[in-house]
Amino acid sequence: MPIVCGFDDWLEKKLKAFEDKREGFSIIFFDIDHFKSVNDNFGHKVGDAVLVELAQLIQQHLTNRDLFGRWGGEEFIIISSTEGEETVKLAENLRKVVANHHFKGAGNLNASFGVTNSKPGDSIDSLLTGLIKVYTNAKIVVETKFVILSKG
Repeated sequence: MPIVCGFDDWLEKKLKAFEDKREGFSIIFFDIDHFKSVNDNFGHKVGDAVLVELAQLIQQHLTNRDLFGRWGGEEFIIISSTEGEETVKLAENLRKVVANHHFKGAGNLNASFGVTNSKPGDSIDSLLTGLIKVYTNAKIVVETKFVILSKG
């Protein structure tokens, strides 16, 4: 799966719609916990296959209004048209889907999620800075969980 190209364009459009029409949105950022061990234990070919399988698995649980792509490495990002508790439920559902899936060649894996909601005055930088901060907290506090930056 290619790394997201045009992500800034996606986000700019969402920010503009929020500013003009108050169409809120959320961003979900996630990665596979301990992915380096997948590559180390099973090889990079299996690791690459796991990333493709993960992307296909996640895509099955998103709507056509959700924008989804690979951020880099084993990190993925979703720009969702949902907000608040609905996004939290989506992230938790995706976390469970990943945890309950048996990846070919690698077995069961877990993922950590960070969630943030759009707020008046947000910019790309403020959204991403906040999202990375909350995602990092999810990784530090407890892996295989998610953390909410704000409820909007």
